[in-house]
Amino acid sequence: MAHRSKRYKKEAQQVAEAPVTIEQAVDTIKKISAVKFDQSIECVVWLGIDPKMSDQNIRGSLSLPHGIGKQKRVIAFCEESEVEAAKAAGAVEAGCDELVKKVTDFPFTPGPGTWGSSARTVRPWRPCFA
Repeated sequence: MAHRSKRYKKEAQQVAEAPVTIEQAVDTIKKISAVKFDQSIECVVWLGIDPKMSDQNIRGSLSLPHGIGKQKRVIAFCEESEVEAAKAAGAVEAGCDELVKKVTDFPFTPGPGTWGSSARTVRPWRPCFA
């Protein structure tokens, strides 16, 4: 059997053996003393379904409270009549010929750990609507 620390044994006494509600579980987690590393929590939920049955599979997604930590920026290659709609939809920049020229002339130097080591220039596959 694995050796359990004094802190683990003391905090294991605070945890109920019977199933508890989410609110009670969160309160118990907050009472447990903090440590110097990132702790993880295991959550077991009984759904009462048979995963072998195709109509009972669970699929979904969730949004993390602080996102994934990276900010996404979008540029839209579109006709001049659709520029305002693209910017209203969240694009940082939108356009066609001048945007293609701007992207083509932009010097790109990959950082460490990327597939290339020398300076490369981003080249679009083909001009937009040309």
